[in-house]
Amino acid sequence: MARVLELCYWSLWECGGSIIAEGRLLDCLRRLYAFGLSLLKMDIRQESSRHRDLLAAICVHLDYGDYAAWSEAEKLKWLVRASCSLCVRCWSVQT
Repeated sequence: MARVLELCYWSLWECGGSIIAEGRLLDCLRRLYAFGLSLLKMDIRQESSRHRDLLAAICVHLDYGDYAAWSEAEKLKWLVRASCSLCVRCWSVQT
């Protein structure tokens, strides 16, 4: 994720968008490097399939399995545990 955000950052700089690059995008990059994914803000106002895809990608990246294939009960259990956790690496559907 950091690589993609860095590419956006430098692309904005090269295209004259330094004000945007130095704003929330830089804040996001700083939080990502300092704290990992656990402190990134997520906007939940979008259509639900986008969030399912995001959560599936996070779970695959962290070797937790296929979020999209979990039952609703498993998803809910994981989301409750994840929202209460201070560390994204502690999230697990198995425990």
